[in-house]
Amino acid sequence: SSTEVVSSEDDFCEHYTTILSLSEIGEDYIWNTGEQSPYIEVFTPGTYTVTTHYQGCEVTASYVIKPCQWELYLPNAITPGKPEGLNDVFCLAEDQKNWIEELELYIFNRWGELVYSAMDKNFKWDGSVKGQLFPNAVYSYVIYLTDRNGRRLFYKGSIITLG
Repeated sequence: SSTEVVSSEDDFCEHYTTILSLSEIGEDYIWNTGEQSPYIEVFTPGTYTVTTHYQGCEVTASYVIKPCQWELYLPNAITPGKPEGLNDVFCLAEDQKNWIEELELYIFNRWGELVYSAMDKNFKWDGSVKGQLFPNAVYSYVIYLTDRNGRRLFYKGSIITLG
């Protein structure tokens, strides 16, 4: 029988964690992470290798976790004039924030004037400009970010504030 490394998660990219273990019980374990236990918990893509002794033979097995694909999703409209708790602010969903290491956001009015900026992935823009709401106004934004894979990405789009 062949010994292989198995993962506790079908889709690593759903929770960004998995437990790797061997399909057969060995006598001792040395992972390429330095850990010496029958299983390891991993949080990043990469190749994980373990060496063990099984039935008198040295066995080495590997498991590859591919980098996760990810795209930024942002709403194109918010309704700050109707504070019912849905789409009141322009912000990132929690699962999107998990992907982002660094972020810069700039929002401009239709004349190109900067009306809001943030240097934080936890930004929340309520659609107001100098404390005032303008219903049915269209704004443009640009975002510079670094994701968990170290990629520098640039996004631009528009958002409308519905009254």
